[in-house]
Amino acid sequence: MSEDNVASPSRENPKFGRKIFFLNPPLSFDKGIIEPLRDEEYEIYVLPDIPSTKPIMLENKDAMLFINIDHTMTFKQWFNYILSYKDDPVLRTIFIGVVSERATTSDQQLFLEHLTLQCGFHIISTSTSILLNNFEKILELNGAKGNRKYIRLDCKDIKVISACFVNDNKLYEIQINNISSVGFACTFSENSAHLFKENAVFNNISFTFGRTTIVCPSVVFRIMDNTAVFLFTNSMPLRYKEAIRTFIHTVLIKKFDLHAKNTMMKDMTNYPNVIDMSAIIMAKEAEKKKEIFDGDTDFGNLENVDEP
Repeated sequence: MSEDNVASPSRENPKFGRKIFFLNPPLSFDKGIIEPLRDEEYEIYVLPDIPSTKPIMLENKDAMLFINIDHTMTFKQWFNYILSYKDDPVLRTIFIGVVSERATTSDQQLFLEHLTLQCGFHIISTSTSILLNNFEKILELNGAKGNRKYIRLDCKDIKVISACFVNDNKLYEIQINNISSVGFACTFSENSAHLFKENAVFNNISFTFGRTTIVCPSVVFRIMDNTAVFLFTNSMPLRYKEAIRTFIHTVLIKKFDLHAKNTMMKDMTNYPNVIDMSAIIMAKEAEKKKEIFDGDTDFGNLENVDEP
């Protein structure tokens, strides 16, 4: 995709960022696009099918949706599918991009001229490094991270994560409230409260998540009642941060996949294989009335650098 096809800066930049969804992504995207973007702290999910896509998008205002139009429907049907998003006050807040390996120049021109594609039109035959760079620019341009920089996992209902540390030969357990690749927040008990002071360094906090146990040197960034916010120190190995990031994505993806599987609403529309230009004009009028949304849904949260 040339820079000429990159959308102009977005009208909104939600402070909580935008969740990113892929529908029908090519197999090459898993390793070449999706995994690298997750490593850059973007919150990305792969949608299971067309019928469940709109119901999930209705729960995620201001999400970013990338659609591979090479499969399942014809290009004209995909055109009408994307156009239909403009008929709903919620769905028209979705920022859409298209990817294709088979689209011709005229196909690409049709989509770009008559649809609002804030996330552009990406030709898959482009080299993976160039394609990844284009996606990075699009996500940054459209505020995918908002004011937050890191994905935070709420751990209150996750039984497979725990933490403890030793002080004066005494073992203390702490309750992890949330964690990101740069730090965590925890609740401490009354008998250990005297150990938690701002700027205090803990070199032996041991985390166990799943079957993995790591020791993470951390410093207290902030104290709020019986809750301490920690940042990992520079001495923490990079592979530990990567292990935490992988764990976070694994939990969020499993949570999303279960939610998508249990979604009762289904879009069973048979989208027409002809393009109605009058509908295009109506959609453009609806676009002018697009509402601004500044919120978030709870698969995961993009975390502020100040509060891991």
